[in-house]
Amino acid sequence: MNKKESLKNILIIDDDQDFRTLLKSLLLKSFPDVEIHEYDPIEKGEPEEGFDWSMFDVLILDHYLCIHGLTGLDLFEKHQNKSDFPLTIMLTGAGNEELVIRAFKAGINDYIRKDKLSAAVLYEVINKAHEEYLERQNAQHELQAAENQIREGRSKLEDEVAKVNSKLESIEEEKRLQQDAKEEIYRMSGEAVEEIQKERSELEEEAATVKAQLESIEKEKRLQQDAKEEIQRVRSEAEKHQQVAEMVKAKDEIENVNKALKVAEAKLIISEKENQKLETKFKQQLDKDKVEKTVSVPKEIQSGDEILDSTQLGAAMDLDELLDPEEEEEAQKQSDSEVKEKPVENDASDEVLDSTQLGAAMDLDELLDPDDET
Repeated sequence: MNKKESLKNILIIDDDQDFRTLLKSLLLKSFPDVEIHEYDPIEKGEPEEGFDWSMFDVLILDHYLCIHGLTGLDLFEKHQNKSDFPLTIMLTGAGNEELVIRAFKAGINDYIRKDKLSAAVLYEVINKAHEEYLERQNAQHELQAAENQIREGRSKLEDEVAKVNSKLESIEEEKRLQQDAKEEIYRMSGEAVEEIQKERSELEEEAATVKAQLESIEKEKRLQQDAKEEIQRVRSEAEKHQQVAEMVKAKDEIENVNKALKVAEAKLIISEKENQKLETKFKQQLDKDKVEKTVSVPKEIQSGDEILDSTQLGAAMDLDELLDPEEEEEAQKQSDSEVKEKPVENDASDEVLDSTQLGAAMDLDELLDPDDET
């Protein structure tokens, strides 16, 4: 949009009616489409606090207003900070350079000396000031927008910072909680380690006790095993002794039987010899009897049976006479002695064996564990 066409309302504040009319005619030549407004400070006084400045695009302000000692610059300085205050062109007389410097420092957009006043000067100064004003306004708007963005960004940033701070606080709180948890864990770990060490010591003591008990049990088992082996050995020896005793007894019995057989054989040999003698004698007697019979038969002999009986009786008597009485008695005593002594020896062996077995049984009862014995 054209900057010249953007001007719609211009306000003139001057205490001189004629000068306001001249100024208005010059402005209409330069800005024919602009509406010109006049304000008489002598008639109306100072603009009130609630005066609407926003309806004007440009203010042409005379420095000398002649209202209660209030100058145009004083009026400008009093109202310029309002957000809707228009751009201001100050009218000054010749030789007021110090006033111009003060006005620029106060924020006046530009000034026109009254002796230089013309339509062209008004057009150039107002147009230039308006363009600068618009640029400043655009810059201000941009700055305001930038400031708004900055504020929004700052607000967002502050929100983010607040969130970050909240997160940091949460993190710090979490760190404190973690630190507290670590300390608690360290404390609990220390207590657990102490408890574990204590339990380990107790377990080691129990293990040592169990180990000692196991060693005692193993020792007892070894002793029981040794006792069992000893019992087995004693039993084996007892069995061997019993077998030996039985063998000795059998041997003695065999020897006794052999001796008895020898005695019987000796008696049989003697009996055979005596029988042979008797037979020889009997034959001799028969031969003699035959010879005598041929001569004469004695009266005493009644029959052959009586001769046989007397002959047999004589043979028996001769057999008893042939045996040596002392040898026969000695053999009989020896046989009786061996028969009598053998049972005694066997009884002694049996007693020895019985006492050995009784001792082994007693040792077995002492060595056996009651549970094993049961």
